[in-house]
Amino acid sequence: ILTYLNSKDFSFEVIIVNDGSTDNTLETIKKLSVRIINLKINHGKGYAVQTGMKAGIGDYKLFMDADNATDILELDNFLKYINDFDIIIGSRALKNSQIIKHQPWFKELFGKVGNLIIRLLSVKNIHDTQCGFKLFNKQSAELFKQIKPSRWGFDVQILKLAQQQNLKIK
Repeated sequence: ILTYLNSKDFSFEVIIVNDGSTDNTLETIKKLSVRIINLKINHGKGYAVQTGMKAGIGDYKLFMDADNATDILELDNFLKYINDFDIIIGSRALKNSQIIKHQPWFKELFGKVGNLIIRLLSVKNIHDTQCGFKLFNKQSAELFKQIKPSRWGFDVQILKLAQQQNLKIK
């Protein structure tokens, strides 16, 4: 991630939120040139992402899952849309999406059914609300101050608020 970002002609900061890990994560990330927010106890993904997004100071804020399920190189695909959209989200549900490493079939099925229910009940026209690769401009990143963080489902809260405020989502 740092190699990729250092090759770009924009300034950046990388924030890693260590959500109360009990392994050697903290010692490992201390070796990196990144800003670390160390939560002493585990609060869950939603709280950790909210903490990092609120701490960032840039005009654009990207959050991505630590497992690199979506490669940082995908940011290149986002950058061409930053002037036209408030939020840009990755999606594993598009026709041209390339999933290199699949989850077990039952997890993929559960994810598809879950996203269908979310579209029917809450967030319209977004087929993969849970993808852990989302870019927010300064205005849309303010939504993180409005949500009640949870372990999971914070994505739905953010996207629902964004749609209610007529923000443009790609």
